Amino acid sequence: MDLYEAIRGRRSVRQFRDEAVSPETIERILDAALWAPSAHNAQAWRFVVVGKEGKEAIARAMIAAGDALERRGETLPGLKATSRLVAQAPVLIAASYAPAEPIALQETYTLGEIFSLSAQIQSVAAAIQNLLLAAHAEGLGGVWIGYTNLVAAELREILGDEGFPVATVALGNPLRMPPAPERKHRASRITARG
Repeated sequence: MDLYEAIRGRRSVRQFRDEAVSPETIERILDAALWAPSAHNAQAWRFVVVGKEGKEAIARAMIAAGDALERRGETLPGLKATSRLVAQAPVLIAASYAPAEPIALQETYTLGEIFSLSAQIQSVAAAIQNLLLAAHAEGLGGVWIGYTNLVAAELREILGDEGFPVATVALGNPLRMPPAPERKHRASRITARG
């Protein structure tokens, strides 16, 4: 598959056939993720392929977080549907920034911590994009899930991973490929200066 074809053909797939994905395919996809650019070449990312019990525990934590939000009068559309997706996805991969020393999940960070965290989160994000493109090249569908960050502390405990959670990715054989979403006009998104 040509790179440009992969970029234009990849879709966010949220419905999968009830079929296993081979360990060899998952290995190739994860290897592609590891070739992403990395801030300071730290390659400080970690990917955890989550088993059935872990997926169900993450989904329960997401539902509990949604219930707590509702009790406060807040809602996040799609949270409960995404929790079902997390539990039922044939493959769920959690991606985190994994520095040598664990970073505490906290309300505020110093400017230096923000700079470092943002650089490493961007690196993990680049790896996730590689992962999704590789999955598409393998004929799989996938979707990037940010909702799991609502339960970052629980996620760390469930996975036994002290890394800084960035996102999870659900993968599988697509039930159907959604059509391409409309793209915003190019001229409103790209500017040349100077």
